[in-house]
Amino acid sequence: TLATALLLGAALSLAAASPKTAPDGAPFVTKKVLVLNYDPVLTNHGGVRLHEYLGWGNPRELTTNYLADLTEVSGNYVRWAPTFVDLNAWPVQKDGFLYDETSYLAAARSGKYHSPDAVDYLRIIQQFDLDRRVKAGEVDEVIIWGGPGFGYYESQMVGAGAYWCNSHGISRAGMPLYVIMGLNYERGVDCALESFGHRSESILSHVYGSGNSGTDVQHLGDKFTCIAKDAPGSAACGTVH
Repeated sequence: TLATALLLGAALSLAAASPKTAPDGAPFVTKKVLVLNYDPVLTNHGGVRLHEYLGWGNPRELTTNYLADLTEVSGNYVRWAPTFVDLNAWPVQKDGFLYDETSYLAAARSGKYHSPDAVDYLRIIQQFDLDRRVKAGEVDEVIIWGGPGFGYYESQMVGAGAYWCNSHGISRAGMPLYVIMGLNYERGVDCALESFGHRSESILSHVYGSGNSGTDVQHLGDKFTCIAKDAPGSAACGTVH
């Protein structure tokens, strides 16, 4: 089922944890997620945050609903302990570019954002001391919220042996693997779940050693993703798309 795929995606991409037992005897794990909300205050537009001014989603509500959905599809196995940080800041791009209130609102109106559209992940990792905090068990994974043009990948894996997770991995020697989810508060929870689904597909392809489609079925991962258009008579759950 899709629930199984999502659960595997959560469990396999994060630091291992020993399950605890709920009062009803069901096992569960709790993951600590650091939520960094890049949502600057617009001083020239009423002092409200970016998402409010543009009528986009409330990142706190989106986070709550997103994590609740992940818990539900895991059969209540994966639970989340979020730490939410509101940032009155624009994320720095990989080439050093930095939006301000005027330039970003102009870009949002035109739909033409800075290119190359790529945030500086290493700066974020260093600024928030992520490697140390993950290694110390303070953080299991990270969510960064932002608007279109902020330069996020939907997901990116970090750590020793980091591999493709809907984007190229960031290798960090001596570090356990963790994932940074890049989510967009212009969109809804459905799009956040799609991003998590692609993350799961990447991880499952890594676990099985490949990801194939159509008639080139080599393992259960391939069988799970078959669709009728490509594999008539052998359709299963399919891919996220």
